[in-house]
Amino acid sequence: MKSSFLIVLLLVGGALSAAPAIAKVSMSKGQQICESAAKALNPPPVSARADRQQTRSSDTTITVQLKVKKTDNTTVAFLCSVDRETGMATLSSDF
Repeated sequence: MKSSFLIVLLLVGGALSAAPAIAKVSMSKGQQICESAAKALNPPPVSARADRQQTRSSDTTITVQLKVKKTDNTTVAFLCSVDRETGMATLSSDF
């Protein structure tokens, strides 16, 4: 009886300690968040694509380089930073 209680206790403890790691934004989700943020610019761009090779990640942020095609067919590069805890994106064109 004691061993089954101990096993259940270990499983519950493991699940609770793993919950914060699961809650963080993944790299692919961070890229999607950045693309959505770029598409919300005014005036709306024709397209916004994440450079998947240049995406970097740390424990707290995901940094994505974006190529945004404007309506006049010019391309602008943006740097997007996503907070992994909140999922909030910050765009910067001066990098």
